[in-house]
Amino acid sequence: MDVGPNRPDHWVWAGAGTNKFSVAAVRELLERDHEVSKWRIIEWSKWVPRKCQIFFWRAEMNRIPTLEAFQIRNIPLSSVHCSCCGGGIETIDHLFTSCGYTAMVWDGLASWCKIHRFSGSKFEDVVDFHNSLSVPTAKKDVIHGIVIIACWRIWKARNEKMFSNKVVRIEEIIGEIKSFSFLWYCNRPRLKPILWEDWCSFKLI
Repeated sequence: MDVGPNRPDHWVWAGAGTNKFSVAAVRELLERDHEVSKWRIIEWSKWVPRKCQIFFWRAEMNRIPTLEAFQIRNIPLSSVHCSCCGGGIETIDHLFTSCGYTAMVWDGLASWCKIHRFSGSKFEDVVDFHNSLSVPTAKKDVIHGIVIIACWRIWKARNEKMFSNKVVRIEEIIGEIKSFSFLWYCNRPRLKPILWEDWCSFKLI
C-alpha cells in the first residue's frame, strides 16, 4: 500500500515488471527467483495412492530424512552408513540404486514383470526406468506404478531395520509389492479388471 500525506492510499504491485499487477508479471517473478524451468516434472500414476506418490516426489527432490540429510544438518549420529546393507553413506541415490539389499528387490521385480534388470546410479534413473522399456504403453504405466510402490516399501523396510532392528526378507517385500499393487490397481474402476493369477504372472494384455 502506497501511503502519502497529499494523495489517497492505493495498492502498488512490487514484483517484476511495471507497477501494474498482471499474470505475466507474476510468471516473470517466479521464473526469475525460483528457476522454474530447471525443476523436474514428476510423472504421476493414476492408480497409486497419494502417500506413495508424495513419498516418490519428495525422494526425487532429496527431501526424505536419510542419514546423509541428518549429517548435513549437524545432527549427531553413531553412523551414516546405509541402514540396509551397511556399505556406503545412506544417500537417496545409494539407498535406491547402489544398496545390495535394494538391488535384490529390483532383481525380483524385474523377474516378475519380465523386463531387463534395473541399472543406474541416481534416483532419477529409478524415476525414468519405465521409459527405457520396450513394452506397450499400458505396461509402462503399470510398471511405473510398481516402481513407485517399491520405493515406498523399501523405505518402510529401511525404517523397520533402523528403528526396530528388524530385517525384512526380500521375498516378503516383493510379495507385499505384488499384493499392494494388485489391490490398488483393482480398486480403480476405469482400469481393465485382472485376476490375481494373471497379475502374479504379469499377464496384463
